[in-house]
Amino acid sequence: MDKRTNQPVRVRLSKDAGVTNPEKLNVYVVDSSGKVIEEAPFKGYDVALKTPKQVLHAGGKLYIGAAFSKEAGIRQLTERHLLKSKAFEVGLQFNRENIVELIKVPRGIDIDFFPFRFCHITGHLNKFFNIDGQNKKHAVCHARVSIYEVDRFHFVLPNIPDYVVVDIRDWFRKTLREKVQLEIQPPIPPRPIVRAATPVIKDNLPLRLLKANQKLSNELKLKALPALPDEVQASLLSDSLQVVQSAIAANYRILYPYFCLYPLYHHWFYSKQLINTVESDCNGKFDTWYLILDNDQPDVYIKVEVLHEGNWVTVYDPGLPCGTRWDYACGTDINITLTDPRVAPCSCTPLEGDIVYVRRVGNGTSIRKIALHEASAQTPSPFSDVRGLTNNTGVEGNNYVSPFTQAFDFYVKFGDGFPNATTTHYRWKYRRITNQDLGDLPLGDFDFQQGPLSKAYTYPGDFMGTEVFYTGLFTMDQTVGSGKIYKIPNADAVVATGVAGARWETDDTASIRVNASGLPGGLYEFVMELTDSAGNTQAVSESVFQVDSLMASPPNPQSIPALSVDPEYLVRNLVGNVIGFRFLLRIDNDATSCEIFDAIVRSDTGSGTTTDTICGFATYNHLSPGQVLFRFDAHQPRNYAKYDFNVTKGNGTPGAAANVSGQVPEPSHIIIVNGVPANYQLSRTVANLLGSCTQAAFAENLYVTAYHTNGSERVHPYDSGDTAAFAIEPDA
Repeated sequence: MDKRTNQPVRVRLSKDAGVTNPEKLNVYVVDSSGKVIEEAPFKGYDVALKTPKQVLHAGGKLYIGAAFSKEAGIRQLTERHLLKSKAFEVGLQFNRENIVELIKVPRGIDIDFFPFRFCHITGHLNKFFNIDGQNKKHAVCHARVSIYEVDRFHFVLPNIPDYVVVDIRDWFRKTLREKVQLEIQPPIPPRPIVRAATPVIKDNLPLRLLKANQKLSNELKLKALPALPDEVQASLLSDSLQVVQSAIAANYRILYPYFCLYPLYHHWFYSKQLINTVESDCNGKFDTWYLILDNDQPDVYIKVEVLHEGNWVTVYDPGLPCGTRWDYACGTDINITLTDPRVAPCSCTPLEGDIVYVRRVGNGTSIRKIALHEASAQTPSPFSDVRGLTNNTGVEGNNYVSPFTQAFDFYVKFGDGFPNATTTHYRWKYRRITNQDLGDLPLGDFDFQQGPLSKAYTYPGDFMGTEVFYTGLFTMDQTVGSGKIYKIPNADAVVATGVAGARWETDDTASIRVNASGLPGGLYEFVMELTDSAGNTQAVSESVFQVDSLMASPPNPQSIPALSVDPEYLVRNLVGNVIGFRFLLRIDNDATSCEIFDAIVRSDTGSGTTTDTICGFATYNHLSPGQVLFRFDAHQPRNYAKYDFNVTKGNGTPGAAANVSGQVPEPSHIIIVNGVPANYQLSRTVANLLGSCTQAAFAENLYVTAYHTNGSERVHPYDSGDTAAFAIEPDA
C-alpha cells in the first residue's frame, strides 16, 4: 500500500497570495451530500485536515472562506452556506506530500491589486454515460483543459485584403436579401449566444429514393437569425468597402451569430491567446487565475482534450466566435457537457488491498449486467437462453437482448496490493462453447488473448517557464514462451514508470482488446488468470476477484466479492483453490435487413390488385370489407432486433393510418388472393384507410433496430430501413 495515502491532507496558502490575515480564514471539507464535515482554521499559512484523502476523491470538496460566527445559529453548515458567504472551492490537485497549494485566492476575501485584479476562471466537465441502459451524468476527470483569452481584430486594419471585405459583403447581401432560414442552436452560457447551422433545404424526394436509415422528424423547427437594424443592413450592403469595414468593426457584438456561419474568415476576425492548460480533478472541476485590468471582463474560450489509447484527442472545440464566453463574469462556473464517445467515465479512487475489480466491457456495460445463466428472475428476456446477453442498450427496456460485436476492452481496476512478490502479471483466455444458434460445442482448449498493450500516463514538465503535461506509455505486454502475459500496473504510476510526477490517465486498466468482428458468432467463455513473472497461474483468495455492487456509492461500496454474487464467476483448480475469474459473452456480427413489398388491395370476393402500377394507383370496389394488405420483411438471422412499420396518409401523422411493431421476425398472415395464397403482415379496410377521402396517397415506412452493442453504445450501423409509396382510387 502507498504510505503517502496515510499522510494527512494539508492546504497551504502562498505568502504572496495577498492574504494578510490568514488566521481569519477557514478550510471547509464538504462531503458528497453537501454537508460540511470538517472546518479548520489556518495556522499561519497552513492547515492540516483530519479528513482522509479518500473521502475527497469520493465526491468531497474543499472550500476556503471566512469563519462563521456562533451567533449565526447554524447547527449544520452546508455547501449552500459557504457559497452564500462567497467562500470559494479549491481544486483537488495534490502534490506528492498530499498538499494542496494555493497561489491565489479570489478577490473579496483579502485581496486587492487595484487597478489590476486576478480573474478566477473556473468550471466543470461532465458527460452523460449510458451505464447499464440508463443515462447518468458523471464528472470527467484528468482531462486537459486549455483556457484562452479571445481578442477581436479591428476591421479597419490595412492587412485585411479587399477581397475578404468584398466576399463578406456579398455573403451578407445573399443572406439578408434572400432571408435564408437557419436553425438556431442552444445558447452558450453565460451570455445568450445564437449558433446557426447550415441552411436546411426541403426538397420533394421520391419516397423510394430516401436512404434506408433516414428518419423524418416533424419536430424540426427553423428560425431566422436575429434581425439587424436597418442602418446596419444598409451599411453592410454598401458599394463602399470602407463603409462595410466600419459597419463590421462597429457592430461585431450583434454580427457574431452570422460569423458563426462563416468559419473560413474567422482568423481575420478573432484570435485567441492561451492563458493556461490545466487538468480537471475528480469532480470534473478546472480552474486558473488570469491577471486583467479592473474594468475589463475577459472573453474566454475553452478547448478540452482527453487521453485516449495513449494519445491526446480533442473532444470539445466549439469554434470561434460562438464558442466564446464573451465578457466572462469572473468566478462564474463554466459547465461543459461533453458528448464525444472517446470520453470515458471518471475514476479517481485507488482500491486498497489485494483486489481485482473486473468492472465492465467497453465504457457502458457492467460485468454484472451480462447474463451468466440461461434464465433467472433478474434477467428478463424474450429469449429462453440469455447467457452472454446484456440489457445495457435499454433498447427493450430492462430485457436482456443485446449481443456484442465490433471491438471493445475489458476494464479492470487493480487494488494497491498488486503487484506483489508472487503475483505480478495477468492474462485473458477464451473459448467458444456454442455455435451462433446456441448449439453446444465440444469444450476444447482455451486460446490466449495476444497482442501489444500499454497504459497511458501523464507527467508534468516545463516549457519556456510554463508547466505543461507530457504523455507516456507504460508497456504491459511481456512475451513468455510462445505467448504473452501482461504486467499489473502499480497503483502509483511513479513506481510503475519511474517517472517523477507520473499519474495514470485513469485508475481503470483496459486489460485486453477483443475484436469480436473477427470471431465467429456464438457464446464465449472468457477467463482472467493472475500469474507470476514466468506465466505460472497463481491461486488467490476467494475475495480477490470483485464485481459491481450495483448499489449507490457512496455510502455503499462500489465493488463486492464476486463469490457473494455468484460462485460461477470463479474458476477453481482440482483442490478447490481460486485460480481465475470467468464470465460469458454472446457474440453476433450479423446486421439487420428489411424490405417493403407491394401492397395488395383485396375485394370482398377474394380478387386483388397490386399497387405496383405505372401510375402507382390500385383500385378498390368496396370500402368495406375491402382490404389493403401490407407486406414487408424485417430480418436478423437470430432475431436480435425489433421492427417498426407505419403507414401515413397524405401529410398526416405517421402511423395514423396503420402501424405495427415488435421483435423480428414480424408476424406473417396468409390469405387467398386471386386463388393463390398470399403472405402479408398487416391489413386495414379500405374505409379505415381512406376516412373521409375517396382516393388518397400513402407512405410506408419500415425501420429495424438492432439489439447489438459494442459495450459502450448500441451499434446503430446494424439498423436498416425501407420506404415505399402507393395510392388507391375507386374502380371506375
